[in-house]
Amino acid sequence: MKKTKLYKIFKCFTAWELNDLQQFVESPFFNKREDVIILLKYLILKEKKINNIFDSEEVFVLMYPGKKFNDTQFRLVCSYLFKLVESYLALNEVMNNEAFLKIQLAKAYRKRNIDKLFLKAFKDSERILEKRVYRDQDYWNQTFEAQIEFANFVTNQRRAQPEVLQKVIDTLEIYILSVVVRQLCTVIAQETVANIVYNKKLSEIVFNYIDTHPIYLEIPAIAVYYYFYQAVRFPDSGYFTKMFELIKNNQSKFPDDEIR
Repeated sequence: MKKTKLYKIFKCFTAWELNDLQQFVESPFFNKREDVIILLKYLILKEKKINNIFDSEEVFVLMYPGKKFNDTQFRLVCSYLFKLVESYLALNEVMNNEAFLKIQLAKAYRKRNIDKLFLKAFKDSERILEKRVYRDQDYWNQTFEAQIEFANFVTNQRRAQPEVLQKVIDTLEIYILSVVVRQLCTVIAQETVANIVYNKKLSEIVFNYIDTHPIYLEIPAIAVYYYFYQAVRFPDSGYFTKMFELIKNNQSKFPDDEIR
């Protein structure tokens, strides 16, 4: 059991998460199998005990009283539980992203032509994104997704609003550039450390584009990585100084793991 994917994930859960997971698995909306619930409760019980030796035959009797142990059937129940655990983890990530939820809600209302509720959900997503501390590539991605929904709504209404589409294009450019320059920085850092040369045909196009459109250097999610990339390429050109100054002035706009 200790070598299974289910066990490895299970060992990472806190006591609070195990309790939350149990409520999730016991919900008939997500699971209707009693044997899966019994298996989960058994695992949680073992996790709480010091002597937590897992006995597959012991839990099989609890799941199917009076039946002979069947390894294939037992593995199948473990597989069902594993899929539920993965669903729980994924759903947690989604539920913790309030802006994403509002954007998806807006999409659902748009598809059902409920205009008033669509506009409310869209404006809620804008408000949440505006309050967000971080201005990283995830911020620009979700801002783009929200604006796409509004553009689709306007298109469905057959209303000509060029400024709406222009806003979508502008945000898309920022998002794409932020993703590309960040990944190129990862690549050039690996080249420096591992002495490997990667194919970076896009890099010249992207950095030339930024050079001819310096307004993008006002976006920290682009500028920080632009200066890092150039600093590695041209160590004595003052790019490192610009990068560190930009990070110092915009540290609160990036998650801690990205700053590191």
